[in-house]
This record gives sequence, C-alpha cells and structure tokens, in this order.
Amino acid sequence: QWKRVDLGLLSDYVSSLRGTKSYRDTTTARKVAALKSFFNFLVQEEVVSEDPTEFLISPRVGRSLPNYLSQEEVERLLDHAAQQESPEGKRDWAILELLYATGLRVSELVALNIHDVNLAEGMVRCMGKGSKERIAYMYSRAVRALVRYVEEARPTLVSSNNGTVKNGSGIAKKAGPG
Repeated sequence: QWKRVDLGLLSDYVSSLRGTKSYRDTTTARKVAALKSFFNFLVQEEVVSEDPTEFLISPRVGRSLPNYLSQEEVERLLDHAAQQESPEGKRDWAILELLYATGLRVSELVALNIHDVNLAEGMVRCMGKGSKERIAYMYSRAVRALVRYVEEARPTLVSSNNGTVKNGSGIAKKAGPG
C-alpha cells in the first residue's frame, strides 16, 4: 500500500493541512518532517523503492524573537536578589549580576573558574563558542555582588559540600587556591 503514495497525494495532504484544517505553518512543517523521516525509513527497509517526499515542499517557518524582560523587571529581579542573605542567595545575586553585566551565555558562566575573574579590573575571561577566549567587563554593582559571594558565601558553600561548590555556583567547579 505504501507504494501507491506519490508526490501528488502528499501535496494534497499538505494543502489540506494548510487549507481545510487551518494548521499553522509550524504544525504543517512538523508533519511534513515526520512524513519525510517515515518515507526515508521505508526506503532504507526496502518497503518502497523511491521516496515520494523527496520533492515535497515544507512551509518556511520563521524564528520568532525571544521574549525578554523590561529594564524595570530586570532591576526588580536584581534588587530582590541583592537582598537575599543566605549563601545561595548571595551566589544567585552574583550569577544574575554577572550575566546581566557581561552578556555571558549560561554555559560560559557555568564553565568559569575563580581565576577567570579579575575583580580588581572588573573583568571576566571566558571561553566562548568555538573555543574562542573573550574578555567581558563588569560594572561596579556586579563586582560588588561577586566580592560578596567570594568573601561571604563561597567559603560556606564549598566547605559544606566537600570541596565542590554546591549547586554549580558558576564561579568555580572545585574549590582550590584563590
């Protein structure tokens, strides 16, 4: 029965998804991708000799812009984080300030070690995409958050977790000199 499926039948199916059923382009594109994968499997298993989806056109799906916080929302978030007195709260404030101040990716922040941060100069050295090293500079509030974390919270988090920073502080993975 699968041998009877051709490009015309599949094109009619895709047209019905977009027309009669009023599916969005993202849904239609996902269904077309599933059809292409299925028929690729049927060709590999030698159930059909030709792939009828080879020339089947999928709707173009544009990427939507991500939602973002307003400046007021960011300020409220940072102010709330700054008021936390627990070691975890101090760590979280440092993380948020560092992300906001430098534009680091979360993966870059998590990979930081304590020697990558120069508080006196207000800079962070990180490995970006493609293993390229880059320098990011911080404003004074981010430096204060990091100083507070390093001096007050990090020793507690490290000592309470056998030398490994609890919950991935984003500044160091293993306690060590510095």
